Amino acid sequence: MVKGFLQNQLYGEVLDLFDEMKNTNCLPDYLTVTGVLSACAHSGSLKKGTEAHIYAIDNGLASSPHVTTALIDMYAKCGSIQKGLQVFYKSKVKDIYCWNALISGLALHGHGYAALNLFDKMRNSHTRPDDITFIGLLSACSHSGLVQEGSRLFNSMQNEFGISPKIEHYGCMVDLLSRAGHLDCALQLIKAMPFKPGEAILGALLSACIVHQDLEVGERVVKLVSSRGNCLSDGELMMFSNLYASCGQWEEANKWRGMMNDAGIVKTAGFSVVEVNGKFHKFLAG
Repeated sequence: MVKGFLQNQLYGEVLDLFDEMKNTNCLPDYLTVTGVLSACAHSGSLKKGTEAHIYAIDNGLASSPHVTTALIDMYAKCGSIQKGLQVFYKSKVKDIYCWNALISGLALHGHGYAALNLFDKMRNSHTRPDDITFIGLLSACSHSGLVQEGSRLFNSMQNEFGISPKIEHYGCMVDLLSRAGHLDCALQLIKAMPFKPGEAILGALLSACIVHQDLEVGERVVKLVSSRGNCLSDGELMMFSNLYASCGQWEEANKWRGMMNDAGIVKTAGFSVVEVNGKFHKFLAG
């Protein structure tokens, strides 16, 4: 049931089930605790994650490599970096999964240099990085604006480690270049990559064009998206309209807005989830 709830992103149900299990004869094992910690990581529930950590210690489960990795991931994603570091350095076995969990957590919270320093320690420990390691590192560089470092790491994947970059790595690089304002370089990378660009990659560049009010590159992205032959998504139509509006091209912006209206597209309301006393509350906006 825990696995099923996780697959359907029902994180609150996972935590409720964990509480129920502790009050029955069906006590949680290391797999259950790992699933609970994953739910806490995805929902940002530090309080429940800490409770699961205490349970793991009290029941001799904390030494499990699966639980250790899940603890590092949970604390890092919930913003408790120091606790994640404590678990990491206390662990007797630091496998690739532990290193990756901590690097990804540091990346998530914009600790780019810390992630790079941890990578150096990882290499000194003779732990060989994998493709997941580089997703974390490139994401760290993207969130911290480390263009040179990210480019160096991207080039080292194939040249130094024999790892062929996947579309996720190209996506991180496009995001890194776009955030830093190197929009033309990002577009050239998209055209050069051996994959058909998806909506996420093109959307990252188009969003940056809106922020930087770069109509020239933005229109080239619009042409690239339109040339795919697929029906334009709601998000793409919205961004096309926003691009022209950000550059004061109101006639063109209204044209795309009209296409949205003709297609019956309504802007989806945003929402946020807040944990209060172990319960999750959803708030809609728009």
